[in-house]
Amino acid sequence: MGALCLAMLATTGCGALFVSDQEKVSIAIRAFYTSVATTNIDNIVQNSCSSLGAKLRTYFDTLGPQDNDRKKLLSLTVDSISDIQVVGDTATASVTGHSSSKPDPATIVATVVKENGEWKYCTQ
Repeated sequence: MGALCLAMLATTGCGALFVSDQEKVSIAIRAFYTSVATTNIDNIVQNSCSSLGAKLRTYFDTLGPQDNDRKKLLSLTVDSISDIQVVGDTATASVTGHSSSKPDPATIVATVVKENGEWKYCTQ
């Protein structure tokens, strides 16, 4: 097992072998909201499921540089993620967070799906 772990460490890291689906879902949610905060559409699409990524790309393409405030409307600081439920290639989680425009915490139920072996944010 040690030799296998060393070989895997060179490509993926041993820790990745032992990450639960629930933790991967949590990571996917945080990655999505982190990318949204940067307003970098390529990062946002990379962290989204294919159908949401296409919608967000279309939305961002209609905005110009003068619309940075509208881009940031999607931004949310994640305070907590709880109640992660994984069924096959779909998961839901309660996500509590706040934004600069709405500092009071709000909770949504986020959907995350597994596409090509990776968990992607897919709340639409």
